[in-house]
Amino acid sequence: MKKIAFFTYIAFILIFVFAFSALIYASNNLYHDEVGLLTENESEYVSELLNEIEDTYEIKLIIAVVNDSGYKSAYNYAADHLYSSLGSFKSGAILLLSMEDRDWAFYATGSARRILTDSKIDSMMETLISDYFSRDEYYGGFCGLINQCTSYFVRATENGIDSNADYDEDDNLSISSCLIIALVIGLVASGITVLVLRGQLKSVKSARCASNYVDSGSFALTESRDIYLYSTISKTARSQSSSSGSRSGGGRSGKF
Repeated sequence: MKKIAFFTYIAFILIFVFAFSALIYASNNLYHDEVGLLTENESEYVSELLNEIEDTYEIKLIIAVVNDSGYKSAYNYAADHLYSSLGSFKSGAILLLSMEDRDWAFYATGSARRILTDSKIDSMMETLISDYFSRDEYYGGFCGLINQCTSYFVRATENGIDSNADYDEDDNLSISSCLIIALVIGLVASGITVLVLRGQLKSVKSARCASNYVDSGSFALTESRDIYLYSTISKTARSQSSSSGSRSGGGRSGKF
């Protein structure tokens, strides 16, 4: 009886260890491939590069290949996959390829989203699709994605990752600076216009009442009453809370 209890205890320990190991492996497996696009060596190399990005920049970059996205769009599937894989990380990005309909989606959140802006994603994916994915050269495309994202992360790290900054290469001014400049220019232009119009109306003097503009005896009020003409009803939808929680990320999607 003691032997049965002992072996049962050992079995439970082994089950727990294997389950925990599988969970850790799944959470750290940044390259997820249901189709088998890459060879074993290629998969290991891509995974190593993704792990290096995670260790260096504290950003989870995930590449996921699935047969199809089910009832979800590729974009929503990618977002759900990313958030379920972040764990303790607050920043991450994912490239999803759905092979059945040849859909792609790129989604990012946290500092990764502030670095990987829409213009960067568009430029990066346009190159990857035309040079690699449209030709079914997925290994080269995945390596190209990792190299391009790494260059963006390096530049952002050197400049300091700022939640209010936009890291577009073609932009020398942040969006907030442009808005402030535009506001100042608008105020100056409107002020000049008002001064010019005011200068043209110096000869006009305001009257204290309107009696000076009415001929004496030309108007006599005989009856007054209030008439109800119409009513206006406006309806505003009541906001509803969502059980899925708020998400601050974003990205792009399309076909390849």
